[in-house]
Amino acid sequence: MYVLGSRKPITDRSNNDNVSASWDRTNMDKGQHYWEELFLKNMLLDIGHPEVFIGVHCKQHISKSSTKTALENTKTVAKFHQHCPVGCKLVSPTSRSVLKIFRQENPSEESEILRLLTSLYEKILFLIGEDPHREGLVNTPERAAKAIFYLTKGYTEAISDFLNDAIFEEDHNGLVMVKDIEMFSLCEHHLLPFTGRVTVGYLPNKRVLGLSKLARIVEMYSRRLQIQERLTTEIAEAVNQVVQPAGVGVVVEATHMCMVMRGVQKFNTVTVTQRMLGALSTDEKIRAEFLNFVSKR
Repeated sequence: MYVLGSRKPITDRSNNDNVSASWDRTNMDKGQHYWEELFLKNMLLDIGHPEVFIGVHCKQHISKSSTKTALENTKTVAKFHQHCPVGCKLVSPTSRSVLKIFRQENPSEESEILRLLTSLYEKILFLIGEDPHREGLVNTPERAAKAIFYLTKGYTEAISDFLNDAIFEEDHNGLVMVKDIEMFSLCEHHLLPFTGRVTVGYLPNKRVLGLSKLARIVEMYSRRLQIQERLTTEIAEAVNQVVQPAGVGVVVEATHMCMVMRGVQKFNTVTVTQRMLGALSTDEKIRAEFLNFVSKR
């Protein structure tokens, strides 16, 4: 097992020789390449699908035995983040779309993804000083893996999956609004939850959308790693694309646990974001009507 950022031994298992490297002063003098290569060897052995981390859009499956090639390709398509004083670095995808692509192209791999996530959560527990095998935690890695998989299920979904025939020809010329749609998402900066309410409204242009589909659109985009500003925009643009209305308005009101549990630790703050498109952006009267409805409780 490899352990980053501590003085626990790291075993180079790729050669099956049980060579261990510990964080002593002698090994700290070794070059950065040594630690990168050792980390990558362990990562490739632990993960049967290194393209998840390297970028499946490159369509290159890296051989477990080809450490040099893996390292070179990783440096090409992924960025390394400084993780510890001796220069060992973590691999991360270049785009938030990597997981989405992998899940969509490998729908039968859910059990394998959950297995890998479980293994990684076990390592996290160990790294923070816990015993992942004690009674209270023995099933925690698996439960956490299932939870994070569910909370990010929006990466595998598309509007076409649930839209069906829910667009109807209709001459209604007033605002259509669904208020206080409950929303739960994960902040991409700290992986902590933010929760709140979403109000979606649009001014039809001879077409209306089944009301439940607005809630489904909110659900799909919120089940991804998000920032509130982008979530607001994605919802508005999705409604605009699907219904092609004269205008769209979206308001999101949310409480962020990264502001409550850490940092400034403010318990009663609410972040409000809005996105207006078309007539709701250009027509003050229509926008005021929409915002007035949002403000009523």
